[in-house]
Amino acid sequence: MSQRTSWRPRVANVVADRPAKLLAIGSLVLVMLIWGSTFVVTKSVVAEVPPLLFALLRFTVASVLLMIAAHATGALAAMPRPLPFGVLALMGLTGVTIYFAGFNVALVYTSAADGALI
Repeated sequence: MSQRTSWRPRVANVVADRPAKLLAIGSLVLVMLIWGSTFVVTKSVVAEVPPLLFALLRFTVASVLLMIAAHATGALAAMPRPLPFGVLALMGLTGVTIYFAGFNVALVYTSAADGALI
């Protein structure tokens, strides 16, 4: 005969997982705030700085910060050797440069709200 066990909620695990869950929710809210403010900030900056120069500055700063983070975590060592510069350049041109150049130029001619909706 099998022994009958009563069902009990896993209270200990719920309490232990609460900080992780709160961190995940807080991180999502932070990402939403940053993502949502991008349109407003970009709209105000392109009124003062040429759109293509802003795109260049934005991604130069981002690239430097990501290279520092990759070096600090050892991720650069995991890169394939030799580096496929042609593929990386093509991906950067089509996936980042053209998109954000168009995004910045478009915000010169439209509102931040319209840019966010499109």
